Amino acid sequence: MDFADVIRKRYSVRKYKDTPLTPSQIDSILMAGNIAPTAKDIQPQRIYVIESKGAMEKLAEAIGRMAYDAPNAFIICADESEAFVSPFDGRNFAETDATIVADHMMLAAQDIGVGTCWIGYFDPDKVREAFDIPNNERIFHILIAGIPADDAVPGPMHPKRKQLTATVRIL
Repeated sequence: MDFADVIRKRYSVRKYKDTPLTPSQIDSILMAGNIAPTAKDIQPQRIYVIESKGAMEKLAEAIGRMAYDAPNAFIICADESEAFVSPFDGRNFAETDATIVADHMMLAAQDIGVGTCWIGYFDPDKVREAFDIPNNERIFHILIAGIPADDAVPGPMHPKRKQLTATVRIL
């Protein structure tokens, strides 16, 4: 798929077929996250792949309706103690790095026909406990994933975009 098509057609999928992703699909998505740029290329990300039905049920218990009956998910974390810290303002880049990784994964999924929904509404303590994620790894994002259901459609806000003049300043 042409990159412009990937970014235009991608939307938050909230209805999935019951078919789990194949190992090849999971590998393609993980490879995109692996090659994502991170600050100073430190790569502090940690990705937990949820691929079994039992693990998805456990995730659904932790995040509730936000699981949208997806067959798979990726929990994207980062070790803040490994991440680059700006010498200018002390900003830790762990969240930025995890976000870039998640975005690469999301767009790679779209490119191979896999739908995703970026879940930010979850209690990280419940997710950490459910999957025994170490305390040094901060949970930043969850991408649920699967093949979109035949009747899956973008949410009503998806096509509504501000004009560039509202968000861009040319200097």
